[in-house]
Amino acid sequence: MKKSSFSVSSVRFYPESRLKSGRRAVAKKRSFYFLSAMINDQLDIGDRGEAIAEKFLLDNGYAVIARNYTTKGGEVDFIAVENDEICFVEVKTRTGIEMGRPEEAVTFSKKRRIARAAKSFIFEKDLYAKSCRFDVIAILLPDNSEPAIEHFKNAFRLDEIRMKLY
Repeated sequence: MKKSSFSVSSVRFYPESRLKSGRRAVAKKRSFYFLSAMINDQLDIGDRGEAIAEKFLLDNGYAVIARNYTTKGGEVDFIAVENDEICFVEVKTRTGIEMGRPEEAVTFSKKRRIARAAKSFIFEKDLYAKSCRFDVIAILLPDNSEPAIEHFKNAFRLDEIRMKLY
């Protein structure tokens, strides 16, 4: 006989006999809500950072042509143009440096995903003749003070990640 299960608030509950303890279902539900709140908080911080970065780019003469450009192989936060050069910009935001500085979060694999998105964008828009670069904007959001913004132009090159655009 097949055991039935039912779903409440995206948490799957199984009959008592399958869990061996009713407490496990409650713990699973609590951890789901804790993780959900933590993820939402991180998304809020990221969204705030992206809004600050967009204002920073516009105030510094960039023309933002795409935001959160996503392809099958990657994603880049902003695509902007400065002096006829295409800038693929990754934004990293932190509330403190306990887990490292924001710019340190742009790992090798993240650089490859950004480069894949850039390659797709250049192919899609037929922009092979344009020069491009990869920037990182690091934002620190301390509790009761102004955000600290650092802009790393040419933060990485394609040869560092063993990749070519075309």
